[in-house]
Amino acid sequence: MPQPLVECVPNFSDGRRPEVIAAIRDAIRTVAGVVVLDTHSDADHNRTVLTFVAPPEAALEAALAGTKRAAELIDMTHHSGAHPRIGATDVVPFIPLQGITLAECVQLARRLGRRIADELGIPVYLYEAAASRPERQNLEAVREGQIEALRAEIATRPERAPDFGPAHIGPAGATVVGARPPLIAYKAQVSLNLTDYPPTPMARVPAAVRREAARLGARVMRSEVVGLLPQAALVDAAAWYMQIDSLSSQQLIERRLQEPETAARLAPKETGFLDALATSTPAPGGGSAAAYAAAMAAALLAMVARLTVDRKKYAAVREEMLSLLAEVETLRPAMQSAVNEDAAAFEAVMAARRLPKGSSEQNLAAAQALRAATLRAAEVPLGVARSAARLLELALSAAERANAATITDAGSAGHMANAALQAALLNVRVNALSLGDDPQAHAFSSQADHLQARSADLLAKMQRAAQARMSAG
Repeated sequence: MPQPLVECVPNFSDGRRPEVIAAIRDAIRTVAGVVVLDTHSDADHNRTVLTFVAPPEAALEAALAGTKRAAELIDMTHHSGAHPRIGATDVVPFIPLQGITLAECVQLARRLGRRIADELGIPVYLYEAAASRPERQNLEAVREGQIEALRAEIATRPERAPDFGPAHIGPAGATVVGARPPLIAYKAQVSLNLTDYPPTPMARVPAAVRREAARLGARVMRSEVVGLLPQAALVDAAAWYMQIDSLSSQQLIERRLQEPETAARLAPKETGFLDALATSTPAPGGGSAAAYAAAMAAALLAMVARLTVDRKKYAAVREEMLSLLAEVETLRPAMQSAVNEDAAAFEAVMAARRLPKGSSEQNLAAAQALRAATLRAAEVPLGVARSAARLLELALSAAERANAATITDAGSAGHMANAALQAALLNVRVNALSLGDDPQAHAFSSQADHLQARSADLLAKMQRAAQARMSAG
């Protein structure tokens, strides 16, 4: 079964300040397992569209982190732009990519909406497949009148009451969260969102626009697609323009090479991780080992949960263990991905240090590249540490309530998660030190201190719970 993957395309109400956009993107990338695929900013619209993919739980955490950072940096009381908007984080859709259904993305969206409201105090509206009522399925209906109208009506008109959160608008505005199939944002200042592209293929849009422009004595100069789009949409467009009615994506060589059986046959035989770790090369190193340990903790907890959910004796905790199982089975592949991400981040630091120096331009470019690489080298283990802390929390739950026959496995998972956390924090701190007085270094150190203190408390509680149940027989 393929790893479940979700695409998330949050829209933020700032397209003019690169430093703000970078800070929001960094907040999203810090979550382990997240890959940012695209950033599209438009100064006239004063809007940025980010596209990232991740396992479901990581996607939720990343969307929450980006929303929180946007709320800190974007004040909607001073916002202006051509694009309709109601909030700093204006809209957050989840799109199923593989191994996950639209219905599951709906549940993910509703969980995110609740957390944005509860943790950030921002009003949240649900839309598209996640909508709580039919009239809110359409995004434009939710944003009717934009933030100016919503500010005046949210507390006075029942139909404008949010699904979650307070009935008042603060500096961060409101946020719309939902789940939907892939959407193609196609614009040529005839701005279109193709919300269901198979019955309305991309190729027919420019053709229709050209005909109308010609009727008015104008012509189309160029087109633009905002964000990412499915490959199938381009295959449809090519087939339409070239009149190849029988063209199939299976005729694309790149597609055939990506098929699991073909990819497996062509993939080079890799040395095992432990063998790679034992070589004289500096990567993979301690950060990768931390992620590997966290993945092992997640795997142990998955076993504990599976040995609990079908036992009649533990029927009272079945739902809790099913939820635990779902979460650790999301964290496990994220931690496995972080093994390679940490090694790649370290290699990027080494590459930045080897950049040519001499002229002022070269020195500046090298310094900027080294800072960016070092930030990433701290962000990856920080994400691992956060996930390891969560695994330690889950190990505590398992030690307290899971199948008593698995108590040593739950305890082992907790100690493995703690080892992962401590090892990851070492890597966070060493990279923070190398950043010197950089403000981000202080933020990394502060977060590391918080996780260190939190893990000590969790570990002590987990040990007491495990010992108590072992003693009770």
